[in-house]
Amino acid sequence: MRSGYNFTDDVRHLLALARIESHRLRHEYVGTDHLLLAYTNEEVPAAVRLLEALSVDPAGVRANIERVVQSGTSPRG
Repeated sequence: MRSGYNFTDDVRHLLALARIESHRLRHEYVGTDHLLLAYTNEEVPAAVRLLEALSVDPAGVRANIERVVQSGTSPRG
């Protein structure tokens, strides 16, 4: 039996993008804000299509998160 989580490749990719967003914002954690930023990334077209199907503007979501979330103090490296 395999140990660990059995995520799909798409979910792994989304989580990797969320980690990148967290790092970019100099945060030491991955939170819902980072996951939402990852969902608005054009590298995840299925997520963008889902948001659009729900009448949610991915660029608007991204802009609002960027406006509200403050950069952290974690060193980049």
